[in-house]
Amino acid sequence: LVLCMDKRIVNYLRCEIKARKWIEQVIEEEIDPDLSVSLQSGIVLCHLLLKLDENSIPSVQYGNDNTAYKLRENVEFFIQGMEEYGVKQSFHSADLLAKRSMFRVVSSLLELANVAQQKGCPIPLMKDEDIEVPDFLSLAESHRKTALLINSRAVLRKFVKQDTKLRIETLKESG
Repeated sequence: LVLCMDKRIVNYLRCEIKARKWIEQVIEEEIDPDLSVSLQSGIVLCHLLLKLDENSIPSVQYGNDNTAYKLRENVEFFIQGMEEYGVKQSFHSADLLAKRSMFRVVSSLLELANVAQQKGCPIPLMKDEDIEVPDFLSLAESHRKTALLINSRAVLRKFVKQDTKLRIETLKESG
């Protein structure tokens, strides 16, 4: 099985890495390489926005008792705060919580980074040429926690979602 990544996937992965690295620099801690896992509770998002504007989030929900309501509330606080901060194109909570469109989530985070820079945030986004997109096999290994299995085309399609496209070419090995 030979996997060929579409240019749009490489661009998306580059944007995701850029957003994750920027978040880590702003909040001054490492987050899970799987961005959707790191952002799911909304806690990292709230901490991010609080670093940019200490009055942007009314409260952050913590605790072992991460009910869907609390998760949604953190994400909703972040979205509202991000819009008030000046981001014009934000994502919907379902884009993150239901993993409907990580593309929208990442795009919104990149726009937040640009707005933050305009407002004087000293932490720039990485340049595209400085971002190394991992090959698909190492990417699959890093997403092991989210059950990405290389031999399952259905899982691959689900991983790529509607925003990007993966072309899978199967070549028969010659003996």
